[in-house]
Amino acid sequence: MYHNVFHFVEQAYNLAKDKEIVKYQLIALGYRAMANALVGEEKKATEDLLTIKQLIDSNQQYAEHLELLEIIAVSYHYLGDYITAKEMHERILKLRFALNKMKGIEGTYYNLAQAYLQIGQYDDAYNAFWEVKKIAEQNNWPIKQAYAELGIGRVFLGQEDYQQAFLALVEAENSFKGQNLNKAYLTTLTALAKASLATERTEFGYALFSTAEELMQIAELTSEQIELYVLQAQKYQALGDNEKALAKLNRYVELQHQFYKDTK
Repeated sequence: MYHNVFHFVEQAYNLAKDKEIVKYQLIALGYRAMANALVGEEKKATEDLLTIKQLIDSNQQYAEHLELLEIIAVSYHYLGDYITAKEMHERILKLRFALNKMKGIEGTYYNLAQAYLQIGQYDDAYNAFWEVKKIAEQNNWPIKQAYAELGIGRVFLGQEDYQQAFLALVEAENSFKGQNLNKAYLTTLTALAKASLATERTEFGYALFSTAEELMQIAELTSEQIELYVLQAQKYQALGDNEKALAKLNRYVELQHQFYKDTK
């Protein structure tokens, strides 16, 4: 999948460079930086972001180009530089209001909320996710509303308010179910399982594992989603099946090691 993305972005960049169209060079470089960050090519992503900065420095008319700034900010997020991502998204939000460019503002709020969540600014994250939810409700966008509910649920998990987390995540789970959005659905199942067990909804939480198990076989798991193996280990330990519990923990450790190796 990423091979095709890189091929397309490379073609777009070379074409823009040949025709000396700076705007499209910048956007193509931004997407390439984002793709490199996603696959762990930190050095290449950083080099692209530096090239973008140099091009903008000599072409100041693009210093407030919203699409480009969004791409750069998301690239920093994927690189794990959440502070820079947060600062850029805050700047983009201010620019949107100053320039009265409100179309797509829910995406800016969502990206900003994700950055706040990563650095533990839970109240700010909640407020930004709530803006996404409000806009989604007003426009009848159920999937965007589900992403907002998922975000709000994760905020409550971070604050250890498990009852409120459970309520928000149940809403997200109901919306994502059957939508073929495996990554979002699995993230929701992971968070909802944690909230369920923390609020002593044990049977409900265990039932989620069966649904998650199927997705875990076909999905490329994130570092957050592999926590399901720890939760499953706890389940089997509680049921007295120590062999299965150990197998789940071993799988978790194996994947954790893989994530650590990939980010080095």
